[in-house]
Amino acid sequence: RTYDVLCLLDLLQEFGHREVSLVAKGWGTVPATLAAVLHDAVKQVTLKNSLSSYSELAEAETYDWPLSAMLPGVLRHFDLPDCYSELEAKKLIQIDPWGSRYVY
Repeated sequence: RTYDVLCLLDLLQEFGHREVSLVAKGWGTVPATLAAVLHDAVKQVTLKNSLSSYSELAEAETYDWPLSAMLPGVLRHFDLPDCYSELEAKKLIQIDPWGSRYVY
């Protein structure tokens, strides 16, 4: 899913969009976060109901996030708060982050 977002961002650049605001909600916040860290065209990021951290998922006995949101071995390299810190430079706005369990 992150690759799909990156491809869309590349396409937007090809059509002349040099500054993109990326907005995502819930399950879409993980690929949006990773794509925003990686792509220079993203200048502003808004995440609603984003996963607070992979560490919290790893330590939880039960969780509501889909397996597709989890990256094997990710915690050996980084956690989502590292990405959120990086995105502060891209004017990150987080609205009501979710932990391992969430309420609709």
